[in-house]
This record gives sequence, C-alpha cells and structure tokens, in this order.
Amino acid sequence: MSNDHLLDLCVQRAQASPSQDPSCDKHYLVIADENTLSSLDVLQQLGDNTQVYTNRFDVHQHCQNIGLKCVFNDYKFDDYIFDGTNPETQLDSIIFRISKERGTSHYVLNWAKKLLPAGGELIIAGKKNEGIKSYYSNAVKVLGFSGKIEKHKDNYVVILRAPSSESEKTLDDKNYASTQETVNVNGLSCQSKPGIYGWNKLDQGSQLLAEHFKACLAKNRKQNTDTTKLLDIGCGYGYLSIIAAQANIKHIVATDNNAAAVSHCQTNLERLQAQLKTQAPDDDSVPFEFEVSADDCGQNIDQKFNWILCNPPFHQGFDTSKALTEKFVASAKRLLSRSGTALFVVNSFIPIETVAHAHFSQVTMLENTGQFKIIQLNHPLQSARKK
Repeated sequence: MSNDHLLDLCVQRAQASPSQDPSCDKHYLVIADENTLSSLDVLQQLGDNTQVYTNRFDVHQHCQNIGLKCVFNDYKFDDYIFDGTNPETQLDSIIFRISKERGTSHYVLNWAKKLLPAGGELIIAGKKNEGIKSYYSNAVKVLGFSGKIEKHKDNYVVILRAPSSESEKTLDDKNYASTQETVNVNGLSCQSKPGIYGWNKLDQGSQLLAEHFKACLAKNRKQNTDTTKLLDIGCGYGYLSIIAAQANIKHIVATDNNAAAVSHCQTNLERLQAQLKTQAPDDDSVPFEFEVSADDCGQNIDQKFNWILCNPPFHQGFDTSKALTEKFVASAKRLLSRSGTALFVVNSFIPIETVAHAHFSQVTMLENTGQFKIIQLNHPLQSARKK
C-alpha cells in the first residue's frame, strides 16, 4: 500500500462492488487533492474508464506521467461530460479522500449527489480526527444517501448509494465556488475565494515578509543593485506580487500549485495594472509586466531572478512535511541569480536554516517574532552541500 492507505482502501472497495450494468465496465470519477499525491499510482488498477479531477498541479502532472486521464481546474464539475442515456458513459462510482477544508469536502459531496445516477456509488474515506463520521452522517441525513461506514484500524471508509428522489438540501460549502471581494492591499481591492490559502485575510507572515522586502529593496536601490525581476513562489491570491508591483518591480513571475490561486492572482495583477494606468493616464508604458502560471514549486521555470519571495506551506494535506520546506528552498537556489536575494517567512518552529545552509552560502535570520521568522538567503551554491 502507499503512504496514505485511504485511497488504496477506496480502490479496493470500488473494485469489490459490481457495475450497475453488468455488461459494461465501471466508470469512475476520482476527486484528488494534495492528500492523494503519494497514492495516485493505485488508481491505475481501476482501468481505462477512470477520470481524475484535481485542483492541484502536482497531482495533475503525476496523473499525466502515469497515464491517467486528469482534469486540472478548481473542481468545476459542470464541465464533466456525462450522457445518462449511453451505458458507455454511465458514471458508476465517485471516489473522494476527504479534504482538509470542510467547505471543500461539502462542495464535493453536494456535487456527487448531482453527478451520480440513482443508486450510484460514492466512496469517501478519512480518519476519525478528520471528521469522517460527521461527513457520513451529513451525507445520509442531509443529502439522502444510504450506506455504511467501515473501520480499518485508524482509517474509515464510507460506502454510500445516491438517492433516487431529488432534494434541494445541500451541505454548507462556505460558498466554495464564489469569487468574492476580500481584502484591500494599499488601495487595491482583491478578489479571492475559499480553497485558496488565507483566502479572506492579510496573512500576518506575508505582511511581515512584505515589510522586510521593502526595507531590503530600498537598501539595494541605494547601492544600484539590479532589482528588476521577482519570483513569487506559492503566490496564493497574489498579495506578495501586488506588494512587489506597488514597489515598482517591473517584471514579476508568480506561481502556485492551486488552480484557484493562479486564476485569482492573475485577476488581481490585471486589476493593479489597470489601476496604475488610471493613475498615470499620460504614460503609455506598461506599469509592470507579469506572468502567472500553475506549477509545482517553480519546477517548470528556467530563468533567474533578482528577488524571490516565498511563504511556503508546511502542511501536505492534514500532515506536516519537512520535505516541502526542502523543496521550496532547493527551488529558490536553482532560480535565484548569483547576486540576488531570496526572502522566506515560516513559522518559528520550522528549521529552515538547517535546510538552507545546504543550498546557500549566506543564510541570515532577519527577525523572529516567536510566531514567524524571516530568513534571507544569498549566494546560491553551485551544488548542494551534504547535511
């Protein structure tokens, strides 16, 4: 079995149940997020009639690498092509390892009810401390599914059947699909939505990073250091990229693993461009240039930057992950110019300095508030030192 046994268990249960039409192979829709990344290979056992939907670029990339059909978007299931009159396109089963965010999980469960025919199979899985029993109860009491819950040591698998009668009742998904006006960044009203990290707030760590970035930028400009190109790794809805553009950085590249983050960062930077043009109507030049792309920690970027800003995640789904920190630091080493500066903000308990010394000859702690710390990285090494 893979590292997260839950997807393995879902596949076992799906294979054990018959198709609604015995003359046809079963058709599966798998909803995958970061929790499933280490388990995706098991989906190959389901056969060619398997479609994966994910909001994560790394999941999408891995599915493509192992030959699975995969759609990368913000769980826009209304794009799902299904013809209920053709047995060859009959959707028999939806598999979902529950997400960390309750609103996301409720959104998926609401859509499962819409997508499945009467009697169609919904298999969900999670651990007790992730609220799996609550999801089971709500799917039955609110959405009208019927079924059972199975315990496998610390893991739970829920096997449900879709109701035959229609009901307008839904679970509270926190308006997952709705883009909203959320925060104001120095006069720019930003759009965001549930499913993006820190979607409706000014993240304290990012604000602290922005303060140090502006101070370092002012110092570098006094020294006539090149400050034209900046990379924002893990951009979210675009807060740090917006700060950089407002500080007169002329070329910005922003990247994120999350589909919704990429689209909303794009929108917010377009808004900022328009705002700055309005403030200088006689200036025909573009205030700043930018690119926003879906990527796994900048792995598909092949240019060098004077600045890299990063507020990296330290969770992989429900679990903390030291490997994530190492991945972001290694990416910064590859993409930073020899004279450039990378600034990271992390929770104070994350040992980023230990990781960074293997990749940079200069590692400086600029501030430690007890909650967050700011780390400055300079002079990337040609090859990583052994730790």
